[in-house]
Amino acid sequence: MIHLKRTFWIVVSLLTVSCSPTTTKIYTRPGGAELIMDDELSLGTSPIALTEPVWIWTRHSIKASLPGFQTRTIEIENTGFNAGGTIACVCTAGILLPLFFRSSYLPQYLVELAPEEKASTDIQLDEPLSFHE
Repeated sequence: MIHLKRTFWIVVSLLTVSCSPTTTKIYTRPGGAELIMDDELSLGTSPIALTEPVWIWTRHSIKASLPGFQTRTIEIENTGFNAGGTIACVCTAGILLPLFFRSSYLPQYLVELAPEEKASTDIQLDEPLSFHE
């Protein structure tokens, strides 16, 4: 009976860890950039904490834009199979098979934004342009 209770709490612990959403932080340098996920969902301005369930096929593009800086897009994707989900699946003889496909993101991402390039001086011509036929 004690062995059954211990097994039950181990499975509950693994389920809790495996089913919980993943949180990753997204920073930009400089801060305050507008973040858009998958060209449609505004996440707000950086830095942000993105919390969502992650599966082994989860992948998103995050676009960071800030006036005066070049827009940059990064890809965030899962980190592979979740050990807790794999163990829960094996320990329950496959009953919890969906947990096998759970994953997570890296803990944080940093997006470096480069300033927009502008011409530093006007072009000066020594001679006026002329066209000859």
